[in-house]
Amino acid sequence: TPNEACVMATAPAEGGFTMICETTAGVENIPGTMPDIELGASGASLGEGSAIGIALLGAPRANSGAGGIFRVVDARGPSEIVLPSGTAPPSSRLGTNIALATLDATRALVAATAPEAGRVVVLTVADDGSATIHACIDDAAAGFAGSVAIGDVDGDGMPDVVIGNAAVGADEIRIYSGDAMPASGCGPWGSPPTVLACPSIEGIGCADSGFGMA
Repeated sequence: TPNEACVMATAPAEGGFTMICETTAGVENIPGTMPDIELGASGASLGEGSAIGIALLGAPRANSGAGGIFRVVDARGPSEIVLPSGTAPPSSRLGTNIALATLDATRALVAATAPEAGRVVVLTVADDGSATIHACIDDAAAGFAGSVAIGDVDGDGMPDVVIGNAAVGADEIRIYSGDAMPASGCGPWGSPPTVLACPSIEGIGCADSGFGMA
């Protein structure tokens, strides 16, 4: 309903999510749950008017632990977004954390973590469910890709990708500028990131603090 606030709550043990809205008397669960793949371990709402669907959900245990991303279009339940072979390495748990930015009514920019491979996959999802991979940002250090966010950090009108790096001794976040995003392919970002270390402020200890975990 237009102008109605809703909350999306994921429930990976149940294999799905629930939408709770202001004027809805009851709570309606979306069907098609898949608890064996941790569907809903992460989730992001696509917002009103998106032709892509209602939401995107991460499923880290899909595809024998390689992971995956599912979209919910309507009450028929979730369907997997097919990614090119090799995008999610074996046992990498792609979809542990996802973030998105709506580009227009038919496209959304998505970043999904695969923490067991130290990888963040950046892709565009279209209204027909197809995906274009823009980058696979890799770092073998344990703790990289623990969290991800998308937003226009530098004010140039283009969404930037922000990745938490909670590796021991790192304690930093990395900002990948949207104007350097490659057109396609599972390769590195087009330019080095801006690295923001945990700030040294009186009374705050940064060493091995896990800064960047979320």
